[in-house]
Amino acid sequence: MSRKTDPTDDPLSPPASAVAQRCAPTVASSADVAFVIIVALIVLVGCLALNATVLDGVPHGWDACAYYFQGQVFAAGRVAAPSTPLIACFWVANILNRTDKRFAKYPPGWPALLAPFMLLRVPQLANALLAACCIVLAWDAARRAFGLREARLTILLLSCSPFFMFMGANYLSHMSCATALLATLAAFTRAVDDRHKRQAAAWGAAAGLAAGLAFLIRPFSAVLGVTGIVWIAGWLGRDHRRRWPRPVAAACLAGLIGVAGLLLFNRATSGHAFLMGHRLYAPHFSFLGEHGFFRESVWQNVAVNFPIFLRGLNKEIWGWPLPDLWLFLVAMAAGFRDRCSWALGGASIIFVLGHSFYFFLDNYFGPRLVFEALPWIVILSAAGIVRLWDMAGRIGPRAWCQALIAIIIVANVLVGALTFFPILARYYSGNYCGQGGELLELVDGGVSTPRGVGTPRRGLDNAVIFVRTPGNYAYANLFWRNELELGNSDVLYARYVPEQVAAVMVNFPRDEYWILDLEYAEYRDRNEYADRFTITNHSWIRLPDP
Repeated sequence: MSRKTDPTDDPLSPPASAVAQRCAPTVASSADVAFVIIVALIVLVGCLALNATVLDGVPHGWDACAYYFQGQVFAAGRVAAPSTPLIACFWVANILNRTDKRFAKYPPGWPALLAPFMLLRVPQLANALLAACCIVLAWDAARRAFGLREARLTILLLSCSPFFMFMGANYLSHMSCATALLATLAAFTRAVDDRHKRQAAAWGAAAGLAAGLAFLIRPFSAVLGVTGIVWIAGWLGRDHRRRWPRPVAAACLAGLIGVAGLLLFNRATSGHAFLMGHRLYAPHFSFLGEHGFFRESVWQNVAVNFPIFLRGLNKEIWGWPLPDLWLFLVAMAAGFRDRCSWALGGASIIFVLGHSFYFFLDNYFGPRLVFEALPWIVILSAAGIVRLWDMAGRIGPRAWCQALIAIIIVANVLVGALTFFPILARYYSGNYCGQGGELLELVDGGVSTPRGVGTPRRGLDNAVIFVRTPGNYAYANLFWRNELELGNSDVLYARYVPEQVAAVMVNFPRDEYWILDLEYAEYRDRNEYADRFTITNHSWIRLPDP
């Protein structure tokens, strides 16, 4: 979906003909392919490094823990984990802890992708690989929409974004959904461009499979993303819409596989094909929040959420001194007669506005709920740089103007990388939502002078550890280290519930039983609720055998 351009063309003037207006791919050289591979590998290594150092290699936050848990379930060849009558001690947020089974409330797509990496004992590799794939697909989309210069800048800008890199380092589902939607875009634009009916149908089927996967991962985001993709294809392929019926039919049929997969998963877990896990988990919540605890109506959602999304995107893509969306706006203003700008800009707005109807909102590594629109936004930002560069000679001495543009862009990238990366790294290190290195060091015997009664030996095994916090703070837990069959856990981690401690000791006989008392300081720097804490004091208490 690329528009062929002549360096002498005025970027503000309309294309000379309908043929020039039509999008067709720009041929990439072997050097361009090598460049993409190098950037993708750098992103892969960078995401793995962030996972190992900042995030301590563990799932941070309730959502990530639930996805991680369901990945473990699928890796074990199960749909749900066995339950226990002692639910209070093993209660975990965003996991349905029922008397007969335990399973995450989220759709199965991302945990299913995570499961093979669980089997290989490299779960951190899953999102990092998807981030590398996202780089390749974003480069392809930018190349087909604008050209090679925009494609190169797109992947450089993505790799410089802390928002993008951290989403490739954690265990959330957004990177997998963004990658699936980019794959849908790549296949569908090729389908409507292809003049051969069979090949067009094959590309359409591929687009449907990718869209179905996105639906299995994040259904609401997939619907908004596919709507944006149809918008893009409508703008870029409106000269040959007579070719649409066959690939669209193939895409719809193939996409039903993803829909069927979600319905089957619902039936196996909640007991009803149309009963989603999140609805079963919180039956008094409405998806759009009319009866939820955040907003009074969907219109109030939009009034509150849309400005918050825009503020987040305007300062947390790169963390530049200049607003992050200024290049996006440059591309839209300079290309207001250009189909590709309207296509990608409109798709981005559709996605952000559509998610504003959703009742929930938080700021995890950035405005994560609209992360799937980030590649489209960055492609247009790259186009904004190229358009400024091409217009430089028309507003003054060409060399001086281009040098000034280069200095502004490079300075912003450097300032963002040197300031915003450390800010996020400092904030999300330690114990974000109760998961992190400090807690691991305590339970693995990394503390030299534990306070309290008794001293657990280094490398504690064949034990039960009850984690006790003020108010039994639900975030502070290590349940993700338990085996699915709780009785098979070498070290079993449980929440401290006084009335069930004795029952746990009887049901799970061990050589040792300990209480780990934690005191912590909460932080609310980036959200309205406490999502991070630092351990300020701890004590180990040895319990007598039952």
